[in-house]
Amino acid sequence: MSHQYGDPTLGDGVGPHSPVTLFRPLPLLISGGLIISALIGVWAAYDREQAWMRFSLISIGVALMLGIAWMGWRGRMDILGIFGLLCALLGAAIGAYFLLTFDWAGNQGKFAPIQAAGLWLQVHRPAIPVPEDINANVAGSSLAILLPLGAVGLFWGWSRDKRTVAIIAALSLLFGFLILFLTQSRAAWLGLAAGLAVALYLAVRPGLENFPRRRLLLDLVALAGGLLVLVLFWLVASSPTLAESLGSIGVGVSLTNRAELWRDGMNLVADYPFTGSGLGSTMMVYSTYGRLLHVGFITHMHNLFLQITIEQGIPGLLFFLLLLVLAWWSLLSAYRSGENRCFCVPVAASLVALVVQGLVDVGIYASYALPVLFLPIGFALALGQPPRVLRRSKNVTLALTSVSIIVVAMCVVLIVPSSQAALQANLGAVAQTQRELSAYSWPEWPIQDALRRSPDIDLSAAIARYKAALDRDPKNATGNRRLGQIELSRGRYEAARWYLEAAYATSPRQSVTRHLLGEVYAIDGDLDLATSFLRSVDIGHGQFQTRVWWYETVGETEGAQRLREAGGF
Repeated sequence: MSHQYGDPTLGDGVGPHSPVTLFRPLPLLISGGLIISALIGVWAAYDREQAWMRFSLISIGVALMLGIAWMGWRGRMDILGIFGLLCALLGAAIGAYFLLTFDWAGNQGKFAPIQAAGLWLQVHRPAIPVPEDINANVAGSSLAILLPLGAVGLFWGWSRDKRTVAIIAALSLLFGFLILFLTQSRAAWLGLAAGLAVALYLAVRPGLENFPRRRLLLDLVALAGGLLVLVLFWLVASSPTLAESLGSIGVGVSLTNRAELWRDGMNLVADYPFTGSGLGSTMMVYSTYGRLLHVGFITHMHNLFLQITIEQGIPGLLFFLLLLVLAWWSLLSAYRSGENRCFCVPVAASLVALVVQGLVDVGIYASYALPVLFLPIGFALALGQPPRVLRRSKNVTLALTSVSIIVVAMCVVLIVPSSQAALQANLGAVAQTQRELSAYSWPEWPIQDALRRSPDIDLSAAIARYKAALDRDPKNATGNRRLGQIELSRGRYEAARWYLEAAYATSPRQSVTRHLLGEVYAIDGDLDLATSFLRSVDIGHGQFQTRVWWYETVGETEGAQRLREAGGF
């Protein structure tokens, strides 16, 4: 008797002579790569305690993902239904926590009626002491992913005549949707709306099997809708005018838009392409090397994929994207087979919600809710067909082949001089970040430039790496800019100008390079050049006044005055 995958009445679907193995090699291999990139992110981080905490959350998420997938590969759909119910309950728990802790009075709402409702709830709710509240975007992002997965529990309970389970799941989902509405998280709303649209498409499509023209039209509409979303996102992200439609993000008493953050984030990626800047390090790394601020500016870059790249490097992003691709492949294979289709539809909605909201926000990745990020991937992998035809020897061969391809590709990349230079500059940036930011504490150190002048802070290792990078590629923007910044901090203005002009010649769009060059030109008396450079960058977050104060502090009073004139102050 041949077992049908997904039939819970047939047990595990494996036996002592079954060719089905416990794990497929690719999910394990890719997950291992993601964990390794996270470990490298721990090594690169200047705050190891924070980095290890975030590594633990990533590891928990990956373990949950593989555990759920393993259950599905063994044909245990009842267990998958129970996990769906737990997702519904977890969503309700997050919603309850948000309801009891969120400070509507201290957060300006985007929609007046919802804000008014939240203020009323805050006045009338019981006072419960909690260690910390939950950010609205974190709650919203979590719910946008969990609610569709909770529908798996609802469908499972209903199909198994477990009416009590179905009712509990339904009530949890209704409560979760209500809280999602109250979060006012537009990214979460957008993600869930896109997910529900895809779910509707997948639910309707099988019914048009006897109407090929209508089915083709539906496919074309779905394809056009997906392409339209991507094109609009690209246009908005790349156009300064359209970028305002993404909305501004409050940072202290000022505002910045997402597209501006993304451009700055790409500059950070260029500094740390192989290792990332370190898990949990974004705020001070961006403030110090991307904004020239002496205090934290913003905790994340409001784009999930960019944030992963900044903290875990390009390899971390590639492994995460490979997991998403594998999840979609697995999910679509199950959907086409017609088995457990009622599970495939909500899981697809959850995956779409993850991706779409990830384009405009980070939410989960930068919070304690990070493991939730991996749940829809685990569900999707679990629904895929088990590897009936892959025996253990073939699994080992496939795994070894994949590892060999990755190793060979890395070796080929590192043979290229520009790649060698990028690696040296990356290692230099890590060394500088660790040495400076592990010692920096405000107000004990008034500004990071003071660290670079201090004999107690040894930057020789970082400088040696930057110079090694320039030996391999004199046009390396990171090496030139970082050396220029160090020389400028130490008052060696001629050398700083030489390095910064070389960095500008290679990467003229990097705002921090233009800002630093503007300072050098002002100090050298080239006020017209200084003015043109300084007015091409955003200096409205207090950094300009701090920079003027710094030059006055080190005795460059004339240079400080010229800088003030060039900046229009």
